[in-house]
Amino acid sequence: MDGFTVRVEDAQVQELLHKLGRQAGGTRDIMDAMGTALLSQIQEGYQREQSPDGRAWKKLAPATIRSRRRAGHWPGPMLRVSGELFRSITYQAGDGRLEIGSNKPYAAIHQFGGQVSRPERRGVLRFKVNMETGKSRFAKQSKANFEQDVTFRAGAVTIPARPYLFTASGTLPDPWIAAVLGILRTYLEVAP
Repeated sequence: MDGFTVRVEDAQVQELLHKLGRQAGGTRDIMDAMGTALLSQIQEGYQREQSPDGRAWKKLAPATIRSRRRAGHWPGPMLRVSGELFRSITYQAGDGRLEIGSNKPYAAIHQFGGQVSRPERRGVLRFKVNMETGKSRFAKQSKANFEQDVTFRAGAVTIPARPYLFTASGTLPDPWIAAVLGILRTYLEVAP
């Protein structure tokens, strides 16, 4: 998975993992159980439009709402117009490791926020002009009777951070750590 890495360095988690690894001969099943639990926590927060620490995501900009309304996607949930980012959040478990993330190139900008640059570009505007009144309106190419070449200015759009994988400080919230510790303790109880 691309992007960024979070290491859980909680002493209790590390100690229990080492103990279980020695007793069970590996930690792949444990990591898989933790991945399932953490993925569920991430998805719940994402659906509530909250960061892992419970803070609501910043609201959409008015221009974004207008754009989504014109496209027929409003009202609707944030970061889920297509659902691709939400569905792309997965985990990979192995012996002694667990990776949770997304393979979407835009996942990091939504987690951390930042600026997205738009280069200058050329395009064509198409209009349907009423020859009797002289009034015009935008039209599809098939219905247009007038075209105009235009240059769209370069610019930048600021995307606010909407953390969904971990808190803004880069840590896992206490309830997530508690879930991981609960899984580890359960495995310790049944370990040979």
